Amino acid sequence: MRAERASGDVVFKAFLRAAPGLLVPVIILGGIYGGIFTPTESAAVASVYALVVGLFITRDLKIKEVFSIFTSAGVMSGRIMLIIAAATLFAYVITRNHIAKVVAAWMLDLTDSMVLLVLLITLALLVAGMFLDAISAFYLFIPLFVPVLLELGMDLTTIGVMMTMNLAIGLITPPVGIDLFVAAGIAKIPFTEAVKGIMPFVVSGIAVLMIVTFIPALSNWLPDLLGL
Repeated sequence: MRAERASGDVVFKAFLRAAPGLLVPVIILGGIYGGIFTPTESAAVASVYALVVGLFITRDLKIKEVFSIFTSAGVMSGRIMLIIAAATLFAYVITRNHIAKVVAAWMLDLTDSMVLLVLLITLALLVAGMFLDAISAFYLFIPLFVPVLLELGMDLTTIGVMMTMNLAIGLITPPVGIDLFVAAGIAKIPFTEAVKGIMPFVVSGIAVLMIVTFIPALSNWLPDLLGL
């Protein structure tokens, strides 16, 4: 049975009710790109704004619920921070022991094929993204892989886009996938259910990654247009 179409008046009222919530991404992105605050600061500002909206504008949130919300957020953040702390320690050990330089030299001696080396680096970044947070992974792999990729003739823009996409995909890929844990916690669903739902996006993301990596013009056309 086909649902009845909502009238313009109903749609307008629904929009007005949703408008305060819809301003959250505007505050986040506008603040970041406007240079008003950093991404971390934007998250804090958006959280305070959402709290004010929930308590005093839409009134969907009750004062007595705030403590349980803070407690739940603290538990979720603590779980993620433990993962990030372990990943940061791992990156520190790798860097201090100069393992990155050894691996870079080994990779260049392994094969002369650019395609094979890029695929190996892509695989390594995807696996790293499954276990490390993006900042720790960048600390670890930029000194490891960037000299290799530059030696292969790739430009820095393509390298930056490739590495960022790799790690972004890894962050939603099991068995760890830090962002996947966060999403499952927010949605209040089992981690295994989140894994099933995310797999089509992981596969399509890898396909797009391959296209962007081996067709540099896709990531370079705008900087080239601006003469950067």
